[in-house]
Amino acid sequence: MLTYRFIARKNLTRYAQAKGVDAEWEQSNDRYKNIGRWVGGFVALLVAAVLLISTGMVSFNPEMVAEYMTYIIAAVVILYFAIMFISPRLDKTDKLRLLICFILIIGSTLFWSSFEQQPTSFNLFADRYTDLNVMGFEIPSIWFQSLNPLFILILAPIVSIIWVKLGNRGLEPSSMAKFALGMLLAAAGFALMIFASKSILAPGAGLASPLWLVGSLLLLTLGELALSPVGLSSMTKLAPKGMQGQMMGLFFASIAMGNLVAAFFGGHVSADKIEGLPTLFTTMTIFLVVSAVILLVLAKPINNMLQKSEHADEVSQ
Repeated sequence: MLTYRFIARKNLTRYAQAKGVDAEWEQSNDRYKNIGRWVGGFVALLVAAVLLISTGMVSFNPEMVAEYMTYIIAAVVILYFAIMFISPRLDKTDKLRLLICFILIIGSTLFWSSFEQQPTSFNLFADRYTDLNVMGFEIPSIWFQSLNPLFILILAPIVSIIWVKLGNRGLEPSSMAKFALGMLLAAAGFALMIFASKSILAPGAGLASPLWLVGSLLLLTLGELALSPVGLSSMTKLAPKGMQGQMMGLFFASIAMGNLVAAFFGGHVSADKIEGLPTLFTTMTIFLVVSAVILLVLAKPINNMLQKSEHADEVSQ
C-alpha cells in the first residue's frame, strides 16, 4: 500500500495527464470517507488487547482463539455466500457458478488445514524422532521446512508444462479434479507419515529415516502445485460477473481458516505424546481422501450442469 501511495499513484497520475484520461483514483469517494475511523478503531482495539494480555489482566489461550476464530470465519463466509446467492441480479448459471466456488472454497479449507501441519507435527517429528545424522553430518531439523519451497522452485515449471500439454490435447482435468488430485497427493504424504510414526513406536526401534519426511513433503508439495494455482484462477473464471474480487477474497479466507484448523490440531501435539502422532496422521489421511472422493463424485455432474446452463443462455440470446 505504501508503494502504491507514494510511487505508483504518482506514476498513474502522470500517465492519466499524458493520455488525457480521468484519474478516478484521485476523486473522493463517499463510501470510504469513514475508513480512517474504522482503521483507527481496529488499531485501538488491537493495542488494548496486547496491553491486557501482556499485563496478565486477560488470559490468552491460543487453542481457544484458533477454535473460535475458525467458527467466526466459517460463519462469515457462509453468510456472505448466502447473501450473494439470493441476489436478484444472478441468474441460474451465475448461481451454479457461485455454488461451484463455494465447494472449491470448502475443498481449499480442508486441504490447507492438513498441509499446514508442517510447522507443528512435522517439525516436531523432524526434531525429536528423526535420525538427523547423515554420513557424519548433523542436519538441522529446521532445514526440513525449506524442502517445500525448494520443491516448488524445481517442480512448478514441470507441472505447468504438463498442464499446458494436456490442455493442448484437450485432456486437462477440470478445476474440481485438480483439487481432488491435490488432496489425494497430500493424503499420500500423510500416509507415509503414518508408517514413519509407527516405525519408531515398535519395540526396540530407533529414530526414523529422514527419507520419510522428504518423501512426505514432496507429495505435499505436488498436492499444493495441483491445487493452489488452480484456486485463484478458478475463482476468477467461475465467479459471476462483478464478483471476481469477492470470490478471491473468500478464497484467501479459506486459506486463513485452514491455517486456524491446522493450529487447533497442532496445538494438541506434544513431544511426550508420540503415540498420538499415528492417530493424527491417520485422521488427516482419511480427511483428505474422503474430501477428494466427494469432489470427484461432484465434478462431472456439476461440469455437465454448467455446460448445459451456458448452452441454454447462448440459445436464449
